[in-house]
Amino acid sequence: MSTAPTIDLDLITTLYTTHRDDLARVRDQQRQHYASAEPAMTPQLDDLEAEITYLLLRHHRPANVVEIGTYYGWSTSWILSALRDNGTGHLHSFDIVDHATAHVPTTLADDRWTFTKGDVRAKITHIPSSTDYLFIDAAHNGWFARWYIHHLLPTLPPHIPVSVHD
Repeated sequence: MSTAPTIDLDLITTLYTTHRDDLARVRDQQRQHYASAEPAMTPQLDDLEAEITYLLLRHHRPANVVEIGTYYGWSTSWILSALRDNGTGHLHSFDIVDHATAHVPTTLADDRWTFTKGDVRAKITHIPSSTDYLFIDAAHNGWFARWYIHHLLPTLPPHIPVSVHD
């Protein structure tokens, strides 16, 4: 059985160095995106978590990313920026609200984003079996965590990187 690659402080430090210039450009892009958002949005992902997510996506270069929970699309924009900068990859997002579709810049979404509105538990068949990065930022409670641990994770390839916000 293979083991998952280690994600530790050494890796994160290396990624900050490797992608320094791209990350600075995306930070500026996100600041402008936030300042011009109409209606205004409140990012749910803090700066450090957003940056580390971006860096891990750059490092792993996934072909299919699944994001559960978009709200206004702050994390969506960070994820799409990483895929754009990688020059490859597609994001499949799921949420019960579609606020993100009005907030994610079309220049980022292009042909690299599929948004599915609805409860992901009822849409689990829409999740690509070839998912190679999972980002979860939906219901922050025990019943939802039990659902994805017992029903979602077993359907995905073993050892893919998984980020869980909160």
